[in-house]
Amino acid sequence: MARDLLIHRRPAFESIEPALTLSMEMTMKASRHSIARIAAAVAAVGAMTGAQAALVPSWDYSVTTQFAGLNTFTSGGGLQMQDARQVSWGQDNGAGNWGSIFQQIPNPGRSGLSIADGTGGGAGQNDRTVDAQTGNVVTNDLTLAGIGYGAWITHHNNVVSGDYATLTTSRINSTLSLWANPPGNTGGPADTGPTTIPFNIFFAETPNQEGTCVVASPAGNPCNDIFAMNALDVLNKSFTYGSDTYYVSIFPIVGAGLGSFILLSDAACAAAGANKGCVGFTTIENQHTTVQFGFTVTAQPVVVPEPGTLALLASALLGAGLVRRRRA
Repeated sequence: MARDLLIHRRPAFESIEPALTLSMEMTMKASRHSIARIAAAVAAVGAMTGAQAALVPSWDYSVTTQFAGLNTFTSGGGLQMQDARQVSWGQDNGAGNWGSIFQQIPNPGRSGLSIADGTGGGAGQNDRTVDAQTGNVVTNDLTLAGIGYGAWITHHNNVVSGDYATLTTSRINSTLSLWANPPGNTGGPADTGPTTIPFNIFFAETPNQEGTCVVASPAGNPCNDIFAMNALDVLNKSFTYGSDTYYVSIFPIVGAGLGSFILLSDAACAAAGANKGCVGFTTIENQHTTVQFGFTVTAQPVVVPEPGTLALLASALLGAGLVRRRRA
């Protein structure tokens, strides 16, 4: 079945429109039997308590997210701006400060990608520093109060004149660091760690030409741009603490619930620079799209029984009781 998800939210960004429309097209194909199997597997993970008495109950975490500096552009004029927190291109509108570089201006304009931590107030939410997201994640807790949270990534997708150089590909690097809170640690600081887990997000800005799209796009509005992650980075990325193995799974957070990654075609993966079998989502032209990433830590792998059902993982998690979102 196909689901077009439109969510209107007020993001904590000074530099973009105060009312943001988040548009993600998600295509999910699986039988009801598959959905039930996924939900049962996730519920089983959430129910684990005494089977492994020595499990680490929670982890302090830090997530650092920044551009890798591996941006490629077409030839052309205009102004390209690149740093650890933002990449933008298009008309040189004379804006030398962070707050106005993504402002909506008449065609030809500017487009860009930005990373923000969404904490604090005022311009500090979207400054040029690479602030880490920090908090506490609970082992086997699949509620929105128990998962971990990363940064917000926004695609400011405006019309840009063909006279200007345009981004073609980019890469965002994230590093998750975990500090164990072992059993018996009652409110004190985490005393062991960190365990460091890297993962990457690949991006492709596609040509806006009918007949060239490698992903599904709205009629008359080609072509959707591509965010991709290697599948092995998304589901059950394992690490060992003591004698136990733990698993990190990553997903997008949408509004008050969980979004889904879709399995992308080999052509879409190649366009973004990801491996075959990658997963991700696409963004629509002439819209601003913001996505925050979340993660879980479990003591058993989350089982997705069929290769094509990864998109159902978040739906299964949501059905397991994810009804509240933690606020820092």
